[in-house]
Amino acid sequence: MFTGGSTFWCNVRSVLSWLLWPMYKWLLHKITGLCELQRLCYKLEEGRPCTLAVDRSLLSSKNVQLCCLSHKRNLTVDEAVTMVMKEKDINPEVHEKFRVKLGQCLVQIWGYSSLIQKVEYLRKTPYNSDDEDHEHLLLEVYHLFSEAIISDISKQ
Repeated sequence: MFTGGSTFWCNVRSVLSWLLWPMYKWLLHKITGLCELQRLCYKLEEGRPCTLAVDRSLLSSKNVQLCCLSHKRNLTVDEAVTMVMKEKDINPEVHEKFRVKLGQCLVQIWGYSSLIQKVEYLRKTPYNSDDEDHEHLLLEVYHLFSEAIISDISKQ
């Protein structure tokens, strides 16, 4: 029995999706008159769903400026939104809601990236018992965890 059939069909599906996805996006752009970012911002509710979809769309963009936008720190939100609107030929007067929603998404994307960098920096910082700040933070974490454990036990 031939066992490589599922792998073959997975490869065929990958190639077809790789070939057909740009045509699908082009067709949607022609039908709706909106780019992918606009469709995402108008269709999805504010918050996590919209931000994740916008981030994914920016990262998978063939436009180098848009692809690197999620990691740029030297732009303000207004500059970034203006750049996206210029690259995508979006009329700012007509699509003011898009401007606001994309700005919110970029603030969340950049805030999350910044938070991850700070947490990673703190994680790599070795503990120093001579540093009073370290001792204070360690005691604070201990008290927070002990309160959480006690409240969990009392609920049971």
